[in-house]
Amino acid sequence: MPQEAELGNLTEGETMPNIIKADPAAPDVTGMVVNQGGIDEADYQALKGHLRDYRYVLIAKLLRCTGVPISELLRLTPLHLEKSGPSYSLLIRRGKQSCKRDPSFDQVFLPPELGLELDGFIKGNGIKPGQYIFKGQKEGQHLCRRSVVHAFNEASERLGVRITPHSLRHLYSTS
Repeated sequence: MPQEAELGNLTEGETMPNIIKADPAAPDVTGMVVNQGGIDEADYQALKGHLRDYRYVLIAKLLRCTGVPISELLRLTPLHLEKSGPSYSLLIRRGKQSCKRDPSFDQVFLPPELGLELDGFIKGNGIKPGQYIFKGQKEGQHLCRRSVVHAFNEASERLGVRITPHSLRHLYSTS
């Protein structure tokens, strides 16, 4: 019987023994917040004050509030920002390397103030619908991921806490 091999010496009808028992000396961790990425909300707030350029601050806010991967965030155009009344949302490609022939999108809602801020950034910089929101140095290219990482590293050194774009995704997922 294949089930016998999976269960070891147990035969049909027997129950699994209670193998895992709580250690009475172990601390009680119920209700504790696990900090994936090693940063907390205070670190995020401090990071915003140490970034050298407003567009990096906006990127940090978007990463923190949406959990969107940095590579997807940098490829956004104004066409990806939807406004419905007072609400804003981003259309983000679903999955890694979504098929170019049939791309599917997820709608990621933004806090109203962040949606207004992003919309103001787009309008204030005269970004046209087909252009990237976060422009790179060369015409028609988006901001390089390495530039964002470099800006985060500089701010992290001043703070004394290592903060990466990916750690902001972790902060989003744990809050």
